[in-house]
Amino acid sequence: MFGSAALEVAIAVIFIFLLFSLVVSALNEVWLSRFDKRADFLAEGLGELFQDPARVRLHHWNWFEKKKLPPTVAQFYQHGLINALSRKDRWPSYIGGTAFLAAVLDFITPGSTTGTRTLDDFRAGIEKIANPQLKQSLVSILDAAENDLGKFKDGISEWFDRSMERVTGWYKRYAQFWLLILGLGLAIACNVDMIRIIHVLSIDPKVREAIVTNATTYAQKQNPESGNAQNAAPDFKSALAQLNQPQLPIGWDASARAYLFENGTLHRDHALSAIFGWLVTALAASLGAPFWFDTLQRFINIRANGRAPGENELPTKKARAVSNP
Repeated sequence: MFGSAALEVAIAVIFIFLLFSLVVSALNEVWLSRFDKRADFLAEGLGELFQDPARVRLHHWNWFEKKKLPPTVAQFYQHGLINALSRKDRWPSYIGGTAFLAAVLDFITPGSTTGTRTLDDFRAGIEKIANPQLKQSLVSILDAAENDLGKFKDGISEWFDRSMERVTGWYKRYAQFWLLILGLGLAIACNVDMIRIIHVLSIDPKVREAIVTNATTYAQKQNPESGNAQNAAPDFKSALAQLNQPQLPIGWDASARAYLFENGTLHRDHALSAIFGWLVTALAASLGAPFWFDTLQRFINIRANGRAPGENELPTKKARAVSNP
């Protein structure tokens, strides 16, 4: 079993990682939403799905440049069901499978109020499509349907779902990258040097005990979810308040400057240690708040199991879910 002090240091470090991850995740969510990156990835994914010859990378680095949709995607977005998902001057950031299927069927062969479209109608519509690669994809789906209209529709839905899984992977990798970049920038700006923090936690039991107490209380009450824009602002404020504790060596106060500079000269060893500490903090933030919340619960449960008989163990997420639906 871990030593009591070592376990408390681990809990305190994990709690600080969790709070810092919440701050970085909130900032990341704000800027991704501000620049409509989900919409960019969706439009780019549809361009790949439709094999539009004019498709381009829309999540480029020049965030303020006016973006232009590939022609096929632009035509698709004009469908009433898709256009209804868009905000003024902004593309949709999410398209459901039902809306996509209806829009694609109308793209192949426009519907009418006079009759029901048959598989032959869709076959004739596919033959008129000028894009040879898109035409080939739809012909393959049509052939696999074996003259069954229901199977043809299911095939289109599966085609869309597979594409969106790939787009989701693109977006997650992109968001993960910016979590790391924002985490490093914020770690330097706020001087969240985890190496120095660990040192303080190791030698000061009062600081360590205070952080562990806060961590235990937080773990019993909170359950952070990643990518939730509605909870981003409250998480941000709460996490900042928790991190802004005078006993933690966070920020660029006089003691922090004295740690890095001695008589106006940069202390090389302390500077290298700080750089490494910032990198550790940034890498931890890139793992996301849910990861650190789960890890915090495990370590607090280990600590609770080591207490005297009769003391209550921290309830698991499952138990809390049952008791607090």
